[in-house]
Amino acid sequence: MVGSVIFNRRRNYKIIGQGASTESLLPKTIHDDHSPDQSSGDDDDVAFESGPRHPKKRRDCCFTTVETPNSSRFANHVHSRILQKFPFLVEMFYWALNYVAYSSTKAFASALYAGGGDGVTQLAQDHGIAILRFEHESIFKFLFPIHEADFQAFFLGHQTALTCVNRLYSIVHIPGTVAYV
Repeated sequence: MVGSVIFNRRRNYKIIGQGASTESLLPKTIHDDHSPDQSSGDDDDVAFESGPRHPKKRRDCCFTTVETPNSSRFANHVHSRILQKFPFLVEMFYWALNYVAYSSTKAFASALYAGGGDGVTQLAQDHGIAILRFEHESIFKFLFPIHEADFQAFFLGHQTALTCVNRLYSIVHIPGTVAYV
């Protein structure tokens, strides 16, 4: 992930110091139509209110117009400039939020089914057996030439092969996804 952040960084973009760019990475169609010479004074107007320098944006959504806050006043703040320099950080934050949601759901389900989980366990087992029957006893069995039991028996007898496959998957998964995206 660190390599992806470095590889996908915006080169020639300074976060702090002289020559720090004031341009934004957002397309001009998203920004308001005010030019920089229309603004006067410093950025210490009112932090969260829309004034003449940062009017609310109007967006069309589902056949209606929605007003959204104009966040361009934060464009030169350090946190915004870091995210402009390293846009992959936004993707990493997204992954972290997804992981939190996944872990919370998993913990909730575990707590919910801890006491009376026998019915859920039985249902899962029944579904697994139904899938195996579909694979090996239906007219589609020609699509599944290797039986599940044989496949699992191979890896149970070859733990080194299973370890190699697991490590290969874990090493390739994130960089492969990043390369694909």
